[in-house]
Amino acid sequence: MSKVRRVACLGWGGWAFCVVALAIPLAFIAYLLHGAGPSGMPHPVATLVTGTPAGPIGMQATTRAGTQALALPPTSTATARPLPPTPYPYPTFRFTAGNTVIVKYPSIPFPAPEFSYMNEWRRIDANTKYELRAYAGGEGVGGDPAQGLLVLVTTTLYSPLYLLDGPEVYRTPSKVGPVQIVWADYTRLLVVAANDTAFLFDIATRRWLWPPNAQPPDTQQPAYQTRMQPLLFPSLPPLTPAAAWLLPDPTYPPQPAPTLSLDEIGHPLGAGRIIQGCENPRAGQPFLRENCWYEELVDGTQIGLGAGFARPGYLWATETGLIIVDGCPGDYKDGAYTRDYGAGLYETPRQGPPRSPGATPGRRTYDSVRIVGAAGERIHLVSQDGTPFVFDLASCHWVVPAVPTATAPPPTFTPVTPSPTALPWYAGIPPGDERTYVLKMEHLASAVLTAVARTPLPTVPPTPVPLTPPPLPPTAASPQAGAGILVPGAFPPARSGKFQYRNSWYELQAGRRITVYAGVEGSQGNRVQGMIAVVITSPDGQRVLQAPQYYRTPTEAGYVEGVSAVGEKLRLRSWNGTEFVFDVPSRQWLNP
Repeated sequence: MSKVRRVACLGWGGWAFCVVALAIPLAFIAYLLHGAGPSGMPHPVATLVTGTPAGPIGMQATTRAGTQALALPPTSTATARPLPPTPYPYPTFRFTAGNTVIVKYPSIPFPAPEFSYMNEWRRIDANTKYELRAYAGGEGVGGDPAQGLLVLVTTTLYSPLYLLDGPEVYRTPSKVGPVQIVWADYTRLLVVAANDTAFLFDIATRRWLWPPNAQPPDTQQPAYQTRMQPLLFPSLPPLTPAAAWLLPDPTYPPQPAPTLSLDEIGHPLGAGRIIQGCENPRAGQPFLRENCWYEELVDGTQIGLGAGFARPGYLWATETGLIIVDGCPGDYKDGAYTRDYGAGLYETPRQGPPRSPGATPGRRTYDSVRIVGAAGERIHLVSQDGTPFVFDLASCHWVVPAVPTATAPPPTFTPVTPSPTALPWYAGIPPGDERTYVLKMEHLASAVLTAVARTPLPTVPPTPVPLTPPPLPPTAASPQAGAGILVPGAFPPARSGKFQYRNSWYELQAGRRITVYAGVEGSQGNRVQGMIAVVITSPDGQRVLQAPQYYRTPTEAGYVEGVSAVGEKLRLRSWNGTEFVFDVPSRQWLNP
């Protein structure tokens, strides 16, 4: 009590003043601790301090019972759940198959209460723009620490990171604690818990392959994803910049498409096109081409052949007639194929010195060759002295003159046993606990992969295969063509040994549908022999009324597609521009 207050308390009047001066602060404190809000409601401050709602203010607030009400309840002594053991630490860095890697330190840190991180696997996309990341661990202390987890996230490759997809959260089939990645290839991950329980996860199908029948019911996984994603999403890189980055480029006023000349796209020849003066040599190129021929197959693959000569001083001592062929291995010499950046190199087959006019007597010279014609994929060439050659692109060998098999033997592939110097990836780990653990994981991975390979797949009742591809119903985008409708086919076309089609045309008649599929012979036939198939079905296309009838185009000009029709006369065009007309009622080819 201050000096002023002690003086004021002297005498009867002073005592009265003292009582009032002390009563006001005591009443205010009681109001804070036990006071009530309006209409007798508990006061929020009293509730926050004592943990229980306070009653209304009364005279007993200053009694001993009221004083005891100020005591806080005793603190709870609940025992915390023990955390499961974690696996032995895996090596910090390891390259795995398919441009993938296992690393120890996370590229994206997740909150510990939500996710207990062990290690990470990364895979760079084929176009080197995106990266798929798989984080192994378990639920954090805020969830069930015994539940192992895999978290999949797709981000941009280079920093700063932007989120493109995820997070996708997948539980291990059994609760054995956090897991870590100990083996991986391009599409599968093997994760192991502290007790060496192993799980094999397939990235492509997002399913657990091991143990057998370990996939959780689909009704549980979506609900689990929905619960976990909001907990992990705040830790991920931003999404908005990436979304803006993925938007298409700004649009500009449409410009007329440039019209390529025949010199640029080539003239139709055989099953492809021929271009004169196609060479644009690079530094150190061992050959020069005088003209080129190229074609497109039904699946969109383009292959070609260039004709010219080999330059002396590179792979040959003298100038040599040469062709450069995509999709063929090249001459087989001295135990290896002659190739240049994936293209096969074939010398023109000669028996002795050429008959080149003006050649120096006794001097062995070779002149260039050029393409002069084609029949399907048989390319006709001629040298400067008039010597003819024919190369069959489908079989990758000379037809004229015929090259004996003995001079072009196929390679023999002998299994190569690892040499004593070929050390495994873990050879650099010194002896000790880490090396022992890695060796155990390698044996475990081998055992699991072997067991998965030997586990029979679930038997599924076979689905009846239709005789022909099912016809597609007409759509708003399907153009009317004569008496029928043109319908695009699937791309790439379905693989078939007899016939592959690119599109179809059909018309509806009384009680039936006539469909003409346009394409090419299948893998067991000639890949540049155009072909059509005529099928008669029920109007809905579900019931075959007449077996397919196949008709080859008059020339081998590659696969064909239906482009238009006049009545029931269907016009077809090959990739190189060759056109054909097929009369559907008479089943005959007409002059275009």
